[in-house]
Amino acid sequence: MAQAPVGVILTDADGTITSANEAWQLMSGGDPTGHRLSDLQSISKGGLKKELSRALAGESVAVDRLRVRTLHGRQLVVSAKCIALKGPDGKTTSLLISCWDMTDIVREEERLLGRAEDLARADLASGAVHELRGPVRAIDMAVDAIHANLPAMIESIQALASAGCKKTEWQRLHAATERAMAAVRRGAPPLGRPPERIVDSALRTLTAHDLEAGDQEATRLAEVGLAGRLRSLLAVRNGTCHDEVLTFLLSLARLTVAFADIRESFAQADTLVSALRDYSYLAGGEVRPTRVNDTIESALALLRFRLVEANVHVERSLSDALPRLTCQPAALTQLWCKLIENGIDAVASQKRRRSIAVRSRKQGRRVVVQVSNNGPPIPESINLTELGTRLRVAGDAEHGGFGLQIARSLTEQHGGTISFESRTRKGTTATVRLPVLRPATTVAGRSD
Repeated sequence: MAQAPVGVILTDADGTITSANEAWQLMSGGDPTGHRLSDLQSISKGGLKKELSRALAGESVAVDRLRVRTLHGRQLVVSAKCIALKGPDGKTTSLLISCWDMTDIVREEERLLGRAEDLARADLASGAVHELRGPVRAIDMAVDAIHANLPAMIESIQALASAGCKKTEWQRLHAATERAMAAVRRGAPPLGRPPERIVDSALRTLTAHDLEAGDQEATRLAEVGLAGRLRSLLAVRNGTCHDEVLTFLLSLARLTVAFADIRESFAQADTLVSALRDYSYLAGGEVRPTRVNDTIESALALLRFRLVEANVHVERSLSDALPRLTCQPAALTQLWCKLIENGIDAVASQKRRRSIAVRSRKQGRRVVVQVSNNGPPIPESINLTELGTRLRVAGDAEHGGFGLQIARSLTEQHGGTISFESRTRKGTTATVRLPVLRPATTVAGRSD
C-alpha cells in the first residue's frame, strides 16, 4: 500500500484557513483557503468542534481516524495532530495541523473485517449444523419409541375392552392419560430421575401384584406422575387385568416421554436456528426493544458446539431486573459471540479447568455485561485501553484480533463502552456498559 500523503493546514487565531499544502488540496478536492476550519463536517462519533475549540485555546490535540466531509464534498478518514503556535505574549496566533489520509487503510481494514465476519458466520454455521444433529437424533429416537409402543397400547386397550371394563374404570385410565400428558402440554417434560421414595413405592406396588417389572419400569411410571395412582389403577376389573393395565401404563409412560422429547428437541432446534438466522442477517435486522439476557442465551446456543468441543464450563449470573434496550438484537448477539469466542481461545491451551463466566446487571442507567475467562493474563506489554481499537496494536492479533475490533465497534455503535481487566490467576474480564437510552445513532453503522 502506498504511503499515505500528509496534508498540512495553517490557520489564524480564529480558525480561518490561511494556507494548505498540495497534499491536502489533493485529498480534500480543492483549496480551502479563506474558509473556516470549523466548516469541516464530522460524520463520525467524536466532537470535531470540541477538539478545534481545545486547539484554539492553546492545547496540542491529536485525533485518530476522524471521519470528515470536506468543504468540497469528499468524505475522508484522517488522523491529525494540531499544534497551537503562540506569540511572545503566550497567546495563540495560529494553528498548524498535519493530517494523514487513512481512508484507503480504513477501507481495507473494513474489507478484512467483513471477510473475517463471513468466515466467522461459516464457522458458526458449521458448528450449528453439528449441534442440530443432537435434536434431530433425539426426535428420530422418539419417533421410533412411538412406533414401538403404540401397538402395545392399542392391544392392551382392546384386551381391557374385551374384559368388560366399566365406565368408571375407563375414566380412571383416561385421567391417568391426562395426567401423564399434562407435562407435555405445559412444555415441561420430566427431567432427571424422580425421588427414590416414589420409585420404591411404585416398585413395592408392582411386586405386591406379582408383576414382572423392575426398577426401570417403576422409574418410568414415576417420571410421568403415575406412581401414586398405581394401586388404584391396577384394581381395574377387581385386579384381574394386572398385565393388561401395566402394559397400558408403561406404553403410556414411554409415549409421554417420547412426545416430551420431541417437543424439547424442536424447541432446542428452533432456538439454534433462530439465533443463527438473526446472526446471519445482521445488517438487515430489526431495531426493537430487546431483552439483553435473550441475546446472551442466543450467543451461548450458537457457540455451544465450540464450548463443548473445547471442554469449557459456562457459568451464568444473569439479572432478572434488566430493562429492555432499544437495539438490533442480532448485533448484541454478535457482540457476545465475539467476547465468548475470545474467551474460548484464551483458555484453549490450558490443562486446568476451563471456564467462562457471563454476568449481567443494571447499574444506574446502564446495563452492564461482563464476560470473563480463567485463561492466562494478557501480557503487560499490551495496552488494555487500546485492545481491539485496531489490529495493528502490538500483540492484538494474538489476543482477539478482528473479533475484539468487531466487539468494540458494536459496543460504540450502541453508545456504550468496553473495557478489559486482566490479572494473573484471575484471567481476563471484558466489561460492556450499554446505556438504556441510546444516543441517536444507527446500529448497523455510523450515522451521516
